[in-house]
Amino acid sequence: MKYALLALSMGAAVTKNMVSRAGKAAFGSGRGMLRANMATAALGLVVFGVAGLNFSFFSADILLLAALYGLLTLLSQTLHIIAVRTGPVSVCSLIYASGFLIPAIFSTIAYGEPFSLGRGLGVALLLFSIVLVSAPSASSHGKIWLLPAFGAMAATGGVGVLQKLFRAAHPEAGMNEFLFAAFGAMLLISLALYPAFRESSERVRGAPLMTFVLAAAMVTVNKLNLYLSGALPGAVFFPCINGGNMALTAVAAAIVFREKLRPSQIAGVIGAAAAIVLIAVL
Repeated sequence: MKYALLALSMGAAVTKNMVSRAGKAAFGSGRGMLRANMATAALGLVVFGVAGLNFSFFSADILLLAALYGLLTLLSQTLHIIAVRTGPVSVCSLIYASGFLIPAIFSTIAYGEPFSLGRGLGVALLLFSIVLVSAPSASSHGKIWLLPAFGAMAATGGVGVLQKLFRAAHPEAGMNEFLFAAFGAMLLISLALYPAFRESSERVRGAPLMTFVLAAAMVTVNKLNLYLSGALPGAVFFPCINGGNMALTAVAAAIVFREKLRPSQIAGVIGAAAAIVLIAVL
């Protein structure tokens, strides 16, 4: 059952990546991105609120952790949308997915989860693969999308650390309450920032539908990953979920968007897939 949920989470993550690129016009303005975040937060509040809340569970430390989670979730989604506007979806998703290194290493240091030589080699190979896919070509003009791509990687890594911290402190209870507070913080931050951005004059057909699909995928990913981060070892869960996301997104982007990668980028994607196997299996 755990691995079926893992597959469902990967499918939702790939959907989020593809919609982020397909809806780049809909999310192209600052307000467009904030609307996507507000829709995600509002849907999360409904889903986790309907599931029932135990308000006695809330405390100052839980609310602080949830607020940080909401902020990092907002940053990761926003920066990823910015990156895939001009950067290759497959490469941006590889960089984004590599954020799992942060909670995987944190799990080893903080909780003593095993980190074998094979996993160490996998991490080294993954880092080298990231260099391959992000290195500029001789004819490239500008790699500004790398900045938000690596920013999204850091933010999603921070989300993974917070997932691990929460599940270590509360292995069985409080997931709905925690996510309700996190998405509430995400909504409040988005509302506070909204007046500071301008509205795009362009009207995009299908924008409400794309916003809803993006929000539904994001809520699904967060709900499943918070559960799975406690149900599976961090050194297994984080590489599998992010490696599957990366590999499936690369295939989907090649089919849907006809993305053509340089030989070094293809080698980087293959190397990253091999690295995931080393980390997850050895």
